[in-house]
Amino acid sequence: MITVFAYLDSITLWHYNGTEAGASVVRSVTMGSLLFAIVASMVAWALIRNLPGLLEVLVLSRLNMRQGTSYAITTILNYAIIAIGADDGIRALGVSWDKLQWLAAALSVGLGFGLQEIFGNFVSGLIILFERPVRIGDTVTIGTFSGTVSKIRIRATTITDFDRKEVIIPNKAFVTGALDQLVALRHRDPGGDPPRRRLWLRPG
Repeated sequence: MITVFAYLDSITLWHYNGTEAGASVVRSVTMGSLLFAIVASMVAWALIRNLPGLLEVLVLSRLNMRQGTSYAITTILNYAIIAIGADDGIRALGVSWDKLQWLAAALSVGLGFGLQEIFGNFVSGLIILFERPVRIGDTVTIGTFSGTVSKIRIRATTITDFDRKEVIIPNKAFVTGALDQLVALRHRDPGGDPPRRRLWLRPG
């Protein structure tokens, strides 16, 4: 096996300019580097597909965490694995992050305009999952939509209305409405049933 990797590492695909100790050097990307990038991507993909189940069985089930918190943790770890796998693959192909400054600048502009809502919904999803101002099973009214919260995901929350139709609401609407326009009334059944909450949210 070592001989095979040594042989693949001897096959040069292309060269690129790098720096070492402040001096410019010419480095090469080999077939072995390309294979490593592919393997790193495959490992990251496998971890992303299997991580939620493994964490639930091996770790989270023993910590007695709430479902929303467990989902938020696995989602953050998934994004961390994607970032690490992408970093390893890019570095193996000879692309350094300082050469991607133009891409970072473009993403910054996009984040300020088109991606702002997506980023806001992502952060709002984390707030909802950790702080739980809205929970699955809550009956809510937001804007012109009323129904029961059936799914809470990292970017949007699904409400099932009284006609059994599903409406997808961006998470940002819940968080911005919850700051100063959320009214929560908790009703406890004398017979000992779990408390039910009815929430009225009006996005400002």
